[in-house]
Amino acid sequence: MCKIEKPVVAISVFKSGTWIIRKIIADLTNLKFVEPNIAGGFVDHGDPKYLFHKSGLFYSWHLVPTIPVQHKLRSMKAQLVIVLRNIYDLSVSMYYHFINNVDWEINRGAGQDKFFKSLSKERGLTYIISGSKEKEFYWPGIGYYMSQMELLLEFAETYPCCVLTFERLVQDRKAAVADLARYLTIKIDDQRLAAVVEASSFKSMKERCRQKGIFSHFRIGKAFAYGNDLNKRHITLLQTQMRQYAPKLEMLAHRQGLNEIISL
Repeated sequence: MCKIEKPVVAISVFKSGTWIIRKIIADLTNLKFVEPNIAGGFVDHGDPKYLFHKSGLFYSWHLVPTIPVQHKLRSMKAQLVIVLRNIYDLSVSMYYHFINNVDWEINRGAGQDKFFKSLSKERGLTYIISGSKEKEFYWPGIGYYMSQMELLLEFAETYPCCVLTFERLVQDRKAAVADLARYLTIKIDDQRLAAVVEASSFKSMKERCRQKGIFSHFRIGKAFAYGNDLNKRHITLLQTQMRQYAPKLEMLAHRQGLNEIISL
């Protein structure tokens, strides 16, 4: 059994593969995850009070790395795992999250399915991308999450992190798991590597959910699948959001070899 000397913190963008990275880290470290206990209402993802360490657990949530959060990560000497996702796929996944009321079976659905089913897909995706101040659905827009990714990549240039993407976790999970094991200084042989890779596959994770009576969480498990949902107007809106809210995201992605998060 490996011994983890420093706190492990996984920060994933909403809908970027949070449950996949949780499964991988759990299988590599033999630790269970912990997340903040969030009640209803507004939550400030950049508030450092939501970041903590509990012995025998690893932390996983959707933190925004504000300066106070960065200071706390440094003071904790956290082993930081970051998970990002292609901005076009991200918007589509968020749309289906709400219209399918994901995780309603475990009372964690957002309850926005009725609102989204009253809209055309074109309009629903526009709300996800540009934001909404409707009484039924208040939403910051995809620019908020692009800004989060930009801040995470900026921090990754000054702090030793393991940066992964949904695309790599889906398309080359073996290499991604091996990279993460090296970062966490965990020795892993080929047999165990194969077991971790298989256990975190879309098929395996979907089947485990089905056995628990959860059918809504896993949809298609593919990368670059936005083509059937986004039209040219949506793509223009997404690129406008990036220029406005995350003007350095494209440059940072190129510089860190993560072109998949901004490429069409």
